[in-house]
Amino acid sequence: MITIQIVGLEELRAKINATLPAIMKGLEDGAWFTYHDVQRYTGDSHGIFFGFKTEKQRKWFFASIKEGTLNYPYNRTGQLAAGWGGGPHQTNQLEYIIGPNPVRYGPYVVGYDQSRQHKAGGWQKYDASNKERLDYTLMRIKYHVDMAYA
Repeated sequence: MITIQIVGLEELRAKINATLPAIMKGLEDGAWFTYHDVQRYTGDSHGIFFGFKTEKQRKWFFASIKEGTLNYPYNRTGQLAAGWGGGPHQTNQLEYIIGPNPVRYGPYVVGYDQSRQHKAGGWQKYDASNKERLDYTLMRIKYHVDMAYA
């Protein structure tokens, strides 16, 4: 029989367990940064108009304005910002989830199907600044771990 004894294993286990809350606090900080980042609206509420693609689209636009079902200029409702949600993952304690946004037009404004008007108007895709969000999250994790051992 071979026995391996690792000196300091219990101390290491205790340090890892003490570090997890600090890591979680850093993840939470990063998640809230991301949450508020995706809620941010651009300064230009109207974007850039590139014209109508079809005559049918043009007719629909002016008929909708006449019927009162479409407001022009558009008044922001805040539904896109209010639609974002987030929180800790149900089973993985080292994961936070932001989204999905249930607003039906969300993919055209900030998603993968983003229209060129929204892109030209300054709307970021919700995954466009992941590098900045990741850097911030890692910085906050490091901060909280450093504070735990200060």
